[in-house]
Amino acid sequence: MLKAISVPGAKNISFYDVTALFVEQVNEEGLNVRAGAISFNLLIAVPACLLFLCTLLPYITSSKLFYFELQNMILHFTPNIGARQLMLKFLEEIFSKTKNGMLSLGFILAIFYSSNAMMGIIRTFDRSLKEKAKTNFIKKRLRAMKLTMILFMLFIGTLIISMGQGMLFQRIMQVLSIHNLKVQLLIKSLRWFVIAALFLFSTCFIYKYAPTLDKRKKLFSLGAIIATCLLIFSTTLFSFWAQNFSNYSKFYGTIGSILVMMMLIFVNSFVLLIGYELDLSIEELKRRQHSIEVKTN
Repeated sequence: MLKAISVPGAKNISFYDVTALFVEQVNEEGLNVRAGAISFNLLIAVPACLLFLCTLLPYITSSKLFYFELQNMILHFTPNIGARQLMLKFLEEIFSKTKNGMLSLGFILAIFYSSNAMMGIIRTFDRSLKEKAKTNFIKKRLRAMKLTMILFMLFIGTLIISMGQGMLFQRIMQVLSIHNLKVQLLIKSLRWFVIAALFLFSTCFIYKYAPTLDKRKKLFSLGAIIATCLLIFSTTLFSFWAQNFSNYSKFYGTIGSILVMMMLIFVNSFVLLIGYELDLSIEELKRRQHSIEVKTN
């Protein structure tokens, strides 16, 4: 059945061929080890990312609303109560000590250390490439910092849009006199489309610009779309498991909450690699198909 279904945007390439090559590449590359490398770099970059947001806070209008929206996002995406309290406490400590003077050397250092996560992704992605563009450490670091800045801007933009949506929808409901709770809930749930768009665009930017390639592929890809769906699904499922079945926080307290957060980051790193390897499999099959066509002609 899979042999009869073609991959969108790739003629004469079936899902069966893509799946077979994907499994072959995954077995060769060792996805677990690479996902572990990405998750480690992501974990150590979290404090630097929050410090970076901390330095920007005084320059963002309605910074209190921004802070509350960030809190709201943590409430929805942290896997359990322990991890939630840990993140909220950490966030409160950082944001309560915000100083305008940090926007200098500290600002640059925050970007530098935040980009360690992206550097880990770049190195891991490059290991799967058969042909890489010539580059050096400085160019890689600058690319990692640029990508980190883009993702920060996407994240901040999403929070601002989410804040604006909340106020706009509240105003619309008042003007139109909408008092039905189901209708209000439906309107408020539209903000999740914005968050899903953040996931999608972030994944697309990483897949396009992180690998060291001479020729960049299209922004949107099948792997990025599948990875985005899996990221949302895995985060939701993992949060449900952590809140209802996991006993790490009960037995180990704060350490248990950190363990749960580390597991969530590892799962999402694994998913990120799955989408990337899927795109590589499609590109490799396209290259093979093109070679056959050239030889035939």
